[in-house]
Amino acid sequence: MKEIEKKVENEILFYLDSRGLFPIKLENQGTFDPVKKIYRGNRSKYKRKGMSDIYFTYYGKPVFIEVKTPKNFKYIVKHYEELENGLIPSQSRITDQINFMKEIEKRGGFAYFCDSAERAEKILDNISYKLTNHDLP
Repeated sequence: MKEIEKKVENEILFYLDSRGLFPIKLENQGTFDPVKKIYRGNRSKYKRKGMSDIYFTYYGKPVFIEVKTPKNFKYIVKHYEELENGLIPSQSRITDQINFMKEIEKRGGFAYFCDSAERAEKILDNISYKLTNHDLP
């Protein structure tokens, strides 16, 4: 993860923690083998392609956040439809992330791309609105 994205991720985690939401950083990378100097991927059949970076529950609902830099967030917003349909092959990782989010939403959870603590606050407002107005995903 790049330094800027890591900073954004830490800001979001700090914000969610300050709200008492007990956010969990999901590790979706392999582990480094210092002896062989290689990364070993997770080979579990339950590993999900495109799994988000952060997980927490909000009013009993699972919430997944995929952290992006502001620049990458704008790119996703601008090209969402093409990314969703896999029309930009060089961005297949983002397509996997979109598909993961759709699966979460099908199962009654919430999933979002997020580029700041301020946007995380808007996400919580959006979820609250959906739950109080029975406008579930």
